[in-house]
Amino acid sequence: MTNREKQRNLEKIREKLAAQLQQKASDEDERIRRAVEEAEEKRAKEEAEKEAKMRKDMEESAKHRNKQVSCHGNTPVLVCVQTEILT
Repeated sequence: MTNREKQRNLEKIREKLAAQLQQKASDEDERIRRAVEEAEEKRAKEEAEKEAKMRKDMEESAKHRNKQVSCHGNTPVLVCVQTEILT
């Protein structure tokens, strides 16, 4: 094998190694991108669930307050409490 052939073989090996390293870096970038995307989706989902629960709790609280106000408007509290227990 001549010196020139050895140089060509070495150059081919270098090119293959460079391509492998580039592919490995590209794959790693893709995995990182996917992990970040999944984390953002999870955070957005949790935030939406938290907001929905808070909205539901606020609506239930407002409903209860409105019921209390309408019940206690002109009626003694004891009568309202007894009515609520019976219903």
